[in-house]
Amino acid sequence: MSKQLSELGFKQSRFEISLTSVSQSPTATQQLSFTSHGLDTTEFEFAPNPGEPGRPLRAIAVLGRIGAVMLAIKTVLAVEDQIPVLVFDEVDANVGGETANAVGEKMRQIARNRQVLCITALAASSRAGFGALRSDQAGEGRANDFRDYVAQW
Repeated sequence: MSKQLSELGFKQSRFEISLTSVSQSPTATQQLSFTSHGLDTTEFEFAPNPGEPGRPLRAIAVLGRIGAVMLAIKTVLAVEDQIPVLVFDEVDANVGGETANAVGEKMRQIARNRQVLCITALAASSRAGFGALRSDQAGEGRANDFRDYVAQW
């Protein structure tokens, strides 16, 4: 994870997974609280800058940070998971320059073994793809539609 985050511009960030287990031996007055997710709780914690404490990923409001962390997680998991299609919607929001290029390259890396669909407005991200569709506004009150297949690399 550290390598993936570093390549996405978070050179000194910290990513941790916190696992909290419920006691396996409840007392006579306690009952185990099973949920549809089991007995344990898992929290992804992220500290984007040195010296900052890790905070729950769900509490980080900056969209670009969440998108980059999720892309790093999917890049790591892509080696093992069996998900055939991944959809990224504005995963490159609030980034630019070298980070946008890195985002595109990460998606290309994942796309070597599965289909990746990415909704983006950044040319730097889309040019790393194997193909692109362009969507133009069809007119007032009408939905966007795909006007043409832009390129195939």
